[in-house]
Amino acid sequence: MDAAALLKSQGWRGKGFSLHPSNNAIGLSTPLLISRNKENRGVGQKPHYTSDQWWLDAFDQKLKGLDTSGKNGKKGVVQSVTTGKLDVVAKCAANGKYAGLYTSFRGGDGDAK
Repeated sequence: MDAAALLKSQGWRGKGFSLHPSNNAIGLSTPLLISRNKENRGVGQKPHYTSDQWWLDAFDQKLKGLDTSGKNGKKGVVQSVTTGKLDVVAKCAANGKYAGLYTSFRGGDGDAK
């Protein structure tokens, strides 16, 4: 199918002209350029960056702190790291729902209706 021949049969003046029969200021004289989605994530999906893998670093830190040699006179596994990133998360969870982001909110006066 020849799209140019079909459009010319309906009154198009040719390449570089808009579809308006007499005025190029009305309408588009160049085709719309559409960007192609190459990742197949779908409409509205944002790319997921995994460059900051804080959870992996936190678990690695805890695993490196495990002492299995038994040199301390204790049998079994002893954790030698007590100030890691996972400990910070555990301390925030211990304070309940009023920790983290909720500490920056101001309590209301109770007059809101």
